[in-house]
Amino acid sequence: MSDSDYNSTTCLVVGAGLTGLIAARELHKSGASVVVLDKGRGVGGRLATRRIGDGVFDHGAQFFTVRDAEFGRQVDEWLQAGVVRKWCRGFAQGDGALRADGHPRYCGTSGMTGIAKYLAASLDVRPGVRVERVVARDGGWDVTTDAGASWRAASLLLTPPVPQSLALVESGGFDLAAGVRGPASRVSAMTRASP
Repeated sequence: MSDSDYNSTTCLVVGAGLTGLIAARELHKSGASVVVLDKGRGVGGRLATRRIGDGVFDHGAQFFTVRDAEFGRQVDEWLQAGVVRKWCRGFAQGDGALRADGHPRYCGTSGMTGIAKYLAASLDVRPGVRVERVVARDGGWDVTTDAGASWRAASLLLTPPVPQSLALVESGGFDLAAGVRGPASRVSAMTRASP
């Protein structure tokens, strides 16, 4: 296959969850050409919101806390944009007394998926695209999707859950450094073993 048979970009991000979208956004801000591929019908990954009539139900992550200054700056932007709001600072005990713990919990103002939609707004995101194979070639990456589309990228960022990312690594037959593969394999094994 010649290079003219490929779609091409500077950076290809696999996964349109929170990690993939934040990374893609930062890369885009730095001037990189970025394309995000995700197998889901939309963006968000584990930020999953469903609507039933007038009701909104988050069946993935329902809230989050901030315990890192850098992430706090990101959340401040979301607050200013009206994407998130403070939900609570603790939970009621069995007797109804509030147990405040000092860590505000944040939730999406229109559901948690709203955060992902906000992050994706300025990006080239391609939902419904399942990546099946990634191969390191000539200092870059060749990526093949389930529909047979081929991509060429100088850089590749895998953000799916560890078992899915390891499967993609194995699909191309390239090696991870021992310091990466060992811990990643342990995470993958724990994920498979959990109920």
